[in-house]
Amino acid sequence: MYRALRRTIRFLKEKGGVVVFSVENIGHQRWIHPASAAVLALFDGQNDDEQVRADIARLFLVEPGKAETIQAKVLRNFGDTLDTFDQQRASSLRYVAKDLLYEPEGPMAAKRLSQPIEVAWLITERCHCSCRYCCIRTAPAAAEMPEMSTEQALAFADDCVGTGVQKVFVHGGEPFLRTDTTAVIARLLAGGIFVQTSTKRRLARDMVRDLANAGLEELQLSIDTVRPELAEELIGIEGYLDRVAFPNLELLLEHGIRPRVNTVVMSYNVAEIPSLLRALAARGVRRFTLSGYLRGDWRHDDRHFAGGDALAVMAQQVGALVEQEGLDVELPPLGSPRDLSIGGKRYASCGGGSSGLVVGADGRVSLCDRLLPYPETEVGNVTRSSLMEIWQSPQLEALVSPDPEDFCGTACDGCDQLEACSRRIRCYHRALRISGRLFGPDYLCDVVPAPPIRYF
Repeated sequence: MYRALRRTIRFLKEKGGVVVFSVENIGHQRWIHPASAAVLALFDGQNDDEQVRADIARLFLVEPGKAETIQAKVLRNFGDTLDTFDQQRASSLRYVAKDLLYEPEGPMAAKRLSQPIEVAWLITERCHCSCRYCCIRTAPAAAEMPEMSTEQALAFADDCVGTGVQKVFVHGGEPFLRTDTTAVIARLLAGGIFVQTSTKRRLARDMVRDLANAGLEELQLSIDTVRPELAEELIGIEGYLDRVAFPNLELLLEHGIRPRVNTVVMSYNVAEIPSLLRALAARGVRRFTLSGYLRGDWRHDDRHFAGGDALAVMAQQVGALVEQEGLDVELPPLGSPRDLSIGGKRYASCGGGSSGLVVGADGRVSLCDRLLPYPETEVGNVTRSSLMEIWQSPQLEALVSPDPEDFCGTACDGCDQLEACSRRIRCYHRALRISGRLFGPDYLCDVVPAPPIRYF
């Protein structure tokens, strides 16, 4: 049997150990001992299990029996990071085992990584749509907005590569309103960065061809319904399905780019989600993200929220469909995120400032795309400073590890949970929406009463 690290798996060497994560889900990180990472690196698709055991024996200077025990333990604990084959595959070697052998120092799980591994880049804040559910403040497509020049954008892409960023999500606004977005994506891909992007704009055939030639694996399309009139109402584009979404879908499939469909689940479409998935599966879509509606700073309407009972029924029907069709579907939160967070800490963390950053169209940097409009959350600008300079800046540190005095006069003042909340990276946007100030209780806090507004 032959094994190899999955293409999406990445390692990051830290003082306390090696961080293992998938570029498709960077929020899920595991810290493992460097020795375990070194063993995983030996699985390159060229050597079978017996040969790998021999490599383990040579690497650690142990007897064959001990090597077999080491191999079995690593496979038991971390086998989900490997693909398995009956025959040899082309070498997928990305890491040298010897380079991963070091003695860890300090705690295994640090509050922040030594470098950012993920960047969300609002490459433009202009958009031609007027989506009813949008939670990002955008400007009209023809608006004069400050944006990085092509030269600055390509320089920032190079900086991401040099810094060791592993994933960049290029979005907006509508990212393809910029004529150089394809070139920027190609630069990132050429540097080995995993790129995700999305669009609601009709793409030209040559643009899709160029993206495919650059190595883009997946592109997200927004389709919330297969009812033309509802799609127009939600997106604000006449004939959106037949003129934009479906032609884009056909072009992606034609050029070998995997389409992922994102659907915002709301009261208007929750009942039709199973039929929507069936219809799109018939058109060749296999991967879906069902996103819950979020309270935003503009265009918000509580009527958009889907009810809990309707979500539960939808989830049950989608689960059956996944079994039948073999679809990959990411579901939205089905219960109260506040209750889930308090009970199991499932939603109690954020990667902003701990593993990644958000970059705005003009180069401003913050923890979250929804914080970009707030000057007090700006921690730098990539047109003036390198990504690592910003990562190590006192401005970022002040948000990631705030001074307890910042919370004077709030329920957080003197709270014994203050450090725990800061460690998980509190949500400053939720604090702003609830209390009107940056340094205040989070919506998911179990110390203060539930706020009167619904956030998720």
